[in-house]
Amino acid sequence: MIEARDILIVDNDELFANLMRTKMRMLGLPHIIHTDPARAVEEVQTNRRIGLLWTDLHMPGMSGIEVARIARNERPEMPIILATAGDLEEEEEQALYQAGVDLTVSKFDLSTKAIREFLRLAHINRLASLDLMPKPGYLDSAPGFFESKSI
Repeated sequence: MIEARDILIVDNDELFANLMRTKMRMLGLPHIIHTDPARAVEEVQTNRRIGLLWTDLHMPGMSGIEVARIARNERPEMPIILATAGDLEEEEEQALYQAGVDLTVSKFDLSTKAIREFLRLAHINRLASLDLMPKPGYLDSAPGFFESKSI
């Protein structure tokens, strides 16, 4: 059986961080939340249980693009989701691509159904970029991120 991996969520907005904590608990997903991007980078560098990074784009001190770039260098296999509340500038879109972000999502679409789909898509995109696509249906039955537990 594949071991469930932690989702690292990085957002300097305490309200959003608490919303994501609630959503992760509702989905029964193991998670770690940091409101300090520098602390999140340390977590990626030291905690091998991190299986996915979900980061905000605009944060003081270090942008989500910088967090993603460092995470991608440390952990090339780890899916990265970047969340933003606004539209992306063309330069930001290019920087996201160069940083290895697998999926960009709106902070305004965070139903539990949407979150589950975002996690699934990020994994598919990461596997495709590594040329490691699994057999059809694998992600539908994979334990860990995709199994919700009843509360």
